[in-house]
Amino acid sequence: TMTLINLLRRQMELNPKKRYVFASYEEDAHWIISKIFVSMANTELGEDPSRMLSAYQRVMRGKYPYDGDESIREHVQETWGHLREALESGRLIVAYRPGDARELGQAIIGLREKYGEELGAVFVDYMQIVPPPEDLNASSSYQRVQSISGIVRDTAVKADLPIITGAQLSRRAMEKPASKKLTLDQVLRPEYLREAGDLEQDGNLILGLFNA
Repeated sequence: TMTLINLLRRQMELNPKKRYVFASYEEDAHWIISKIFVSMANTELGEDPSRMLSAYQRVMRGKYPYDGDESIREHVQETWGHLREALESGRLIVAYRPGDARELGQAIIGLREKYGEELGAVFVDYMQIVPPPEDLNASSSYQRVQSISGIVRDTAVKADLPIITGAQLSRRAMEKPASKKLTLDQVLRPEYLREAGDLEQDGNLILGLFNA
């Protein structure tokens, strides 16, 4: 999730006139917006790093005391102002579980028709838990993910729009003989995408991130 959020934030910085969509199927919009805020501000708040997200949420509610450096207060408040403006103007759309895969595709096509080239990209978190269409007859998780991946791919082609999706690695990626050292080339392999379906074939580019 944070990888996608950081990619989104960077795109917003590079292309401030574009519109972006973050469709989350894992965390609700409030948490996603809070994490985008943290990424944009890139400043520690509070004494406990494990509770920093809560501190930023208090900023959003206007209840953070700012005991300390005035420059931090100004920076964080200015960042929150920029984020609020992006949300209120529709330059950033954060949606929680916006339908099944087909409905998501239809929504993306609709936004493309409405905003045209102004729509910069869509981020989806994450592929394996996007609900399949109700009429899909899939006998396995592999087939379900395969169908979802195909719908997302076709949507990207039809809309001529980048769709950046997150996916998790299977636990098999971390399995190794006790006598061998785990290396990145063993872990970050397309076939280890959890319930991979056709993710490694449908994706134009696959990037792997391994947190050791």
